Amino acid sequence: MEKSEQELTGLEKSPPSDDHKIAFDSPLPVSLSRIYGVVDSREKLILSVSIVFAFISGAVTPGFILLMGETINSFGPEASNDEIMDDVARLTIITTILAVVSFTSGFIFVCGFSTVAESLAAKLRKMF
Repeated sequence: MEKSEQELTGLEKSPPSDDHKIAFDSPLPVSLSRIYGVVDSREKLILSVSIVFAFISGAVTPGFILLMGETINSFGPEASNDEIMDDVARLTIITTILAVVSFTSGFIFVCGFSTVAESLAAKLRKMF
């Protein structure tokens, strides 16, 4: 035997009313060009540099995959120990260089975007 909701809660279900609604003024949408209109030339330069380094950071990632493929291919059945060691040493150096490039470009673009975002937020806070 299934109990009704009123029996379980002890409350009567009443129809929804408009009294409980809170009136909020919905904010008007603002375009990105208007938001970034308050950015000065120094911040535009930082944004441009950050975008370039973001592309570099993203372009390095497939390089790691290609290097891992080359590493696996260097362990062929007719490869001698010396050839394997030379290939692995060469690929290790290239991987280290890519890692430094990835870290440096990632650091630069995150710092640049964070700096501009902080400055933009402060300016918009002062304006409004």
